Amino acid sequence: MITKGVDAILITPVSFDGSVAALKKAKEAGVTIIAFNTTVNATGVVSSFLFTPGEEHGAATGKELAKYVKEKMGGKAKLGMLNCEIYELCVERKDGFFNELEGLDVEVVINQQGFVADESVSVAEAILQAHPEIDILWSENEGGTVGIVQAVKSLGLDLPVFGLDMNVQLGQMLLSDDNILLGTSGQSPYELGYNTLLTALDVLDGKDVPEIKYSPVIYFGRDDREKVQEFIDTEGKIWAGKSIKWD
Repeated sequence: MITKGVDAILITPVSFDGSVAALKKAKEAGVTIIAFNTTVNATGVVSSFLFTPGEEHGAATGKELAKYVKEKMGGKAKLGMLNCEIYELCVERKDGFFNELEGLDVEVVINQQGFVADESVSVAEAILQAHPEIDILWSENEGGTVGIVQAVKSLGLDLPVFGLDMNVQLGQMLLSDDNILLGTSGQSPYELGYNTLLTALDVLDGKDVPEIKYSPVIYFGRDDREKVQEFIDTEGKIWAGKSIKWD
């Protein structure tokens, strides 16, 4: 990108450390770096970072799952989960999620890697067949959530699923009659991308921008069909042009 003469790079680094060298080189060449979702462990490289804190993201779903366990399961549950913890952000999501379960008798039966939708179906099926005692499920990301829902459905089980992230497919799962996916927390993806681009343009125009901008978490529950349908109809642009709080 440097050799192509780009003015700015908008990036979601996979690793807090793995992208540092390349981004430092770009910064030294005069390229503006704007990070979103995740950033790097290096001072002065990124001009601005737009994100939803991982702990807050996980806590949004954790709060709703905790409520379900209290009200529907007598405060006790055996949890099966899929993770994406090869990424630092997913560890933060897990921490926020489990903070909301404090005081409940929730046993983690198994926590296994599975974050790509196609692959996580078979992983989830194997977990459910090996651990019939599991009575509730959660995934740390979009792909794992899709995989768990499809596995529960293919095995003909009646188990509640909670997830993280949001897309049209998950929205359709929330509106389906199978009553498997009960809720998931996501962001406003359109607004996140839009604000990331605007921030880059502001920097290039010489304007001062905050080092950090926080994107709000949005919880999508099965009971809030209107919100879910609006997400589907607009492909995630439901807050475009509306008032949305960015700190």
